[in-house]
Amino acid sequence: MKVAIIGLGAMGSIYAALFATSGFEVIAYDPWVEHINAINEKGLLIENPNGNYIVKNIKASSVFEAHDDCNFYIIATKASGVESAARKISPFLGPNATVVTIQNGLGAEEKLAKFIGHEHIVCQYHAYPFRFLRLQSLDDEQTLGWLEMHQLMNP
Repeated sequence: MKVAIIGLGAMGSIYAALFATSGFEVIAYDPWVEHINAINEKGLLIENPNGNYIVKNIKASSVFEAHDDCNFYIIATKASGVESAARKISPFLGPNATVVTIQNGLGAEEKLAKFIGHEHIVCQYHAYPFRFLRLQSLDDEQTLGWLEMHQLMNP
């Protein structure tokens, strides 16, 4: 299955890394050109208490390209970017496509629904799978975020 992630900040990068290391084909988009270039050239560094690893099988781009064969989308933009992301992906959604949004706060579903049918939308309000995770694109020590979480590591 091909997974598309729109927005590669801290949360989008976590989801990209998780899906990529689980064997999914991951394509990702973000306007942050330096971050995209670092991911494509050097990978995405994940650090957590269980060890560090670099994820290199993420196809990242700063330019959105159509992928009508993708059936799972994660919108990981800031809340202000949800409508733009929905507008970009809506023409390419097949009948079985799912769109997950992971913004903080409320209102993302309504923004998505302007362009995407409700039958495709799943809203998620940050159920984090890690405890003490550092995420870094390998571009001169640019740290995307430190996160303290509990679900998988302390079930």
